Amino acid sequence: MIIKVKKDYEKEIARTDQLLKRLKREESKQIYYNTLLANKGFSMFEGWEENYADLDIPETWKNSSWTGDEYPSFAYKGWQIWIGETDDGFNIGELHNYSTSTVWFWTDDFNKALDFVNSRVAPFIGVK
Repeated sequence: MIIKVKKDYEKEIARTDQLLKRLKREESKQIYYNTLLANKGFSMFEGWEENYADLDIPETWKNSSWTGDEYPSFAYKGWQIWIGETDDGFNIGELHNYSTSTVWFWTDDFNKALDFVNSRVAPFIGVK
């Protein structure tokens, strides 16, 4: 009985260590992306706020809009979330692959966009 309890305890410690390592990696990647955003000096076209004026944009989303884009965007967990006009919905791609990013997810439902970015971290291609 003591041996079984000890093995279960050791397994739980190993699982906890793995989780902590994963969380630390994700946290360091988020810090990397926050730094990337802070150093780019993003700016929006006048009137772009209308695209999301009726949305409750989370405070954790950082403005990643650039005047060369078609729409305003926000970044979170390595994702870039472009917010189109009413009919265009939300396009979500990797922030790190900004110029060549493939759209990973598209929806016209803000709650589905929230669910997507909240449930996963971007793959961070090229970041170790």
